Amino acid sequence: MKQLAQAAGINPVYLSQIETGRRAGSLRTLAAIAEALGVEAGDLV
Repeated sequence: MKQLAQAAGINPVYLSQIETGRRAGSLRTLAAIAEALGVEAGDLV
């Protein structure tokens, strides 16, 4: 999780909150996560 957060340029706590549904990620954040994972942003939604 730390590596993904770092690659996406976000805080690991924020990433965890997005993953658990406690917070909704912005479009910019979701796009950064998708890019770090090598998938389309739509695949995350």
